[in-house]
Amino acid sequence: MLLLAVLPGYAQSGKVDVCQNEVAEYSIWVGNSCKEKVNWSVGSGVFPDHGNAQSATPTIDASGYSKINVKWTGTGPASVSISGCATGQLIVYIYDVSFSVTASPTTMPLGSEVTLTAHPNNNNPIFTWTETIYGRLQSSSGPVVTAKPVATSTYTATGSMIIRLGSGDMPCSNTKTVTVNVQVPVITGNEICCTYCVPAGQQPSALSQAPGTALGGGNGEPLRYRWVRSADGVAFSEISNATGASYAPPVGSATYWYRRVVSNNGVGEIASDPVTVAVANPNTTLPATNYPLSTLRVAQQTLTIQGNQSTSGGAMVELRGGTQVLVKPGTVLYPNVAVVPFLDCFASSARMTAEEAPADVLNAGEEGDERFMIYPNPAQHNTVVQYAVKSSGSIRVILLDAVGTPVKLFVDEANAEPGLYQHTFDARALRPGLYFCVLETPEGRDVKRVSINVD
Repeated sequence: MLLLAVLPGYAQSGKVDVCQNEVAEYSIWVGNSCKEKVNWSVGSGVFPDHGNAQSATPTIDASGYSKINVKWTGTGPASVSISGCATGQLIVYIYDVSFSVTASPTTMPLGSEVTLTAHPNNNNPIFTWTETIYGRLQSSSGPVVTAKPVATSTYTATGSMIIRLGSGDMPCSNTKTVTVNVQVPVITGNEICCTYCVPAGQQPSALSQAPGTALGGGNGEPLRYRWVRSADGVAFSEISNATGASYAPPVGSATYWYRRVVSNNGVGEIASDPVTVAVANPNTTLPATNYPLSTLRVAQQTLTIQGNQSTSGGAMVELRGGTQVLVKPGTVLYPNVAVVPFLDCFASSARMTAEEAPADVLNAGEEGDERFMIYPNPAQHNTVVQYAVKSSGSIRVILLDAVGTPVKLFVDEANAEPGLYQHTFDARALRPGLYFCVLETPEGRDVKRVSINVD
């Protein structure tokens, strides 16, 4: 900091040497005889303590000094002037370390090399370079350096030089930055397994990488994991200390949705599709009404449906020989039926006993319906969903798990033309078990059961 003092009624003139962007303090002593404030003005600089203005009137302090800081932003000769109790002008010479920086290229694929160059406009500064965490500088000094960044990075060049003055040497420096955009491949294969349910109070199994899948892509940096969960499948929040590739949900009494977020040390975060860990009650009795599949599947041991069901919907069962049945959405049970699922509430079959009369099974028209077909079924590896659209309009094809939670959205098209369509998916990415494929077209809604049976 520079200090300049003059007698009341006078201003000192002369040259003061400063560096560009340096902040210097100037003062004038006016004593107690000055009844006015001193007005300051500056050229090629600003008063940083006064809103970066170029004119200011600071308060005279108790010792009789009017003081002000100047940030010198220009180049070459400049001045700071005073008026009021004292008048005059102080000539200042600004030494600048002026240069620009460039990067070639400014946008690049991962694995490429970038050349960073500092271009001095005067003198011959000494250059040093710094980087953000993913910049990967190959060297850190000199006007030209190279780097192999693994993510979008910002580089800072500092140009320094010594100004030789009669009164001694004065170091000056300046900084410039340049940003290089890196096209990093998206992390792929972030699929976790599995959606399931457990009895209340039981420890759920760990969630981990889905069988038959593997993480790929990214920039090669170490993988970083974090887990989030939601009570409604929509709003997710961070799980404290859940930073591993797998996560074991705690024992609980409520259903939660979980997602794994993967990144390369924080770069390129990608979240998995959610999986559901449902908590089932041990015994449930339902009155006479319509029930979707998700309601029926909340029972862990015995679910009793009382009374006749409406023909407009309710629980559908398919006889599978003996006492084995498959619960599906859409059919009717008469009159009191107890459905006893296996311990795994996502099992594909259950045991059914009729308390007063056998179950009345309504045909859903699944078999032989060429308008909507899934093959092979049980699904193995590549599986084809074939469907026909008779009139233009919006169509959606959705895969639901056994409790009705969406697992995959195959098709979502607003203006589909009439015709026969096919969509192929890899069943190996899904947990073995029962699923439902839903087709929504202008003609209505259709549901197909899909068994996933992948070795």
